[in-house]
Amino acid sequence: MRTHPSESPAATLPWRRHALPAWGTRLLATDPTLLWTRGIKLVLSLMILAILAALAGGAIKTLTEVRLLLDRPVEEALRRIIVDTLILLAVVELFKTTVTYFS
Repeated sequence: MRTHPSESPAATLPWRRHALPAWGTRLLATDPTLLWTRGIKLVLSLMILAILAALAGGAIKTLTEVRLLLDRPVEEALRRIIVDTLILLAVVELFKTTVTYFS
């Protein structure tokens, strides 16, 4: 059956008649835990980018709300600024936790 001594028995199986693309062969040969680790790193990297974007947007929004001190009563403006600042601090803690888990 075999034509060459280096040919493996798996190469003569019917479902192996069509060669897989190079990326498919590498994917099948990859350790599942390595694939899992790379997938987690990709997802966490995307989460970190989203958190950074939210943090930047929140900081800009909070800075623009300082002008409320001129337009509205002081209590209302300060309440809004404090709430926005606390939300930003919660996002920072979320970022720190994600980075800690990532490392």
